[in-house]
Amino acid sequence: MAFKQKFNLKQKQIPRLSMQTWLPLLQCSLSDLDKHIQNIANENPCLEVSSGFEVAEGSTDRTHSAFLEYQNRVSNASSDEIEWMSISTQSLYEKLDEQITAPLFPTPRSQKIAQQIIFYINDEGYFEGDLKEIAKQCEVSSEEVESVRQRFAYLMPYGVGARDYKESFLFQLNEFDLDDDLSLLLSAMVIQFEALEKFFRHPRFSEAKEILRHLKNPPAIKYMPEESVIHPDLFVKFKKDELVIEMNNAFYPDLKVNQIDKYENFAKQKFKEAKELVKLLDLRKGTLYNITLVLIEKQYEFFMGGELKPLKLQDIAEDLGFNES
Repeated sequence: MAFKQKFNLKQKQIPRLSMQTWLPLLQCSLSDLDKHIQNIANENPCLEVSSGFEVAEGSTDRTHSAFLEYQNRVSNASSDEIEWMSISTQSLYEKLDEQITAPLFPTPRSQKIAQQIIFYINDEGYFEGDLKEIAKQCEVSSEEVESVRQRFAYLMPYGVGARDYKESFLFQLNEFDLDDDLSLLLSAMVIQFEALEKFFRHPRFSEAKEILRHLKNPPAIKYMPEESVIHPDLFVKFKKDELVIEMNNAFYPDLKVNQIDKYENFAKQKFKEAKELVKLLDLRKGTLYNITLVLIEKQYEFFMGGELKPLKLQDIAEDLGFNES
């Protein structure tokens, strides 16, 4: 499938506002953008801002209702129900620790090693320890430590305890009920993840790709604190045999420009700045959208599971009609 698009974004479209205002709007992350615009709005009475994060993360009413419902459940719950609710909000390390039991870890010796391994698992769920160091701490061999670590492949959340994303994906395959042929195909695809195009013609490629889509990276993403979540400006999705770009408008701040009558000269200047800020926000969206179009066109095989090609910033700038700097 070919992917072609015309690029209409040119430098001349940038409003006549200082680069001091434009560059931060283009360069900052989506969450930082919200804060940046709020700061500008605090100094401009013509600008009214509704935070995209407040809207996208659920209305206040829904949040309050959910919290009140939780309080009500706790006040009326039995001890068993309270225990269940506590488990539902437990940390990654609590979740792992409760699973260090038989039959996977049948002896005090294996349990001690497993608990020491947990100490070296980071917030993302990856193992960052040194086998020799753990072996020394537990007074066992490195081989025995590795043998115990491999059993983490059967713990939840699946994938935790792996050294990298490939091993984590292999661990996570244990979550699925796979026949031998599909299991072998998926294992090979994970090991050669950078070259998935080699498997395009396999009769069960589509089936295997669908399973790969459900694997988590990092494996402990469900347990990571909310502040670690990255909100992308846009998504590239595969729909009806086409790659489609969708802007993450839900998290963009909503700007409203209001005209004020008092302080005539001051008001005119602030009203002008507010309107230009709205244009700059739209320009940010257009710039990122068009950059993504160029990336899809030049890295189409990568988006379809192939290898990433070398690409210079100059190549993208030329297609967009921008100066590389």
